[in-house]
Amino acid sequence: MNAVPPSGIAGVEANDDVVKMENASNDCYGIGALAIGNIKYKSQHDCLKLMYTSR
Repeated sequence: MNAVPPSGIAGVEANDDVVKMENASNDCYGIGALAIGNIKYKSQHDCLKLMYTSR
């Protein structure tokens, strides 16, 4: 996974959030690097909030 060119998967841009892979033989979907990073950030932020409010 890389947010800068060259991209890892053809047809998936860095900001894509669950896009259908056109060249796949099955129903495959891709998520871009920055979209995954956003999920990671939100998860880490929620964990940090829990740490601050726990005993």
